[in-house]
Amino acid sequence: MSTPFLNVPTPRVDSTTGEKYYTNEDAMNLTPKQYEEWIYSSKT
Repeated sequence: MSTPFLNVPTPRVDSTTGEKYYTNEDAMNLTPKQYEEWIYSSKT
């Protein structure tokens, strides 16, 4: 099973809250679904 997303970044984990997050640079490489989640999480 091959995936077209070879460069999908691993989310960073905030050492304080334990929440996963992506940097702006990572966001450029996200899948659409991950990007939606990133947009949502970056607003909260």
